[in-house]
Amino acid sequence: MPYVVRMPKLGVEMETGIVIEWYLDVGETAEEGDVIAEIESEKSTAEVAAREDGALRERYLDAGEEGPPGAAMG
Repeated sequence: MPYVVRMPKLGVEMETGIVIEWYLDVGETAEEGDVIAEIESEKSTAEVAAREDGALRERYLDAGEEGPPGAAMG
């Protein structure tokens, strides 16, 4: 079942996050737990892992783009 990869909230005061790098290209597959992207907020960085096995169908935020917590990344 498809799901949307969303910008995680890294802290109470986080207003936006920036996608530093995608480790998965569109069309590539990942297994549950694989790191698929890295993001940065005002105070920290974090890795975004796949919630389940599947393929990345689309990127809504490319590397260098930012969005608020909960925004669709892919």
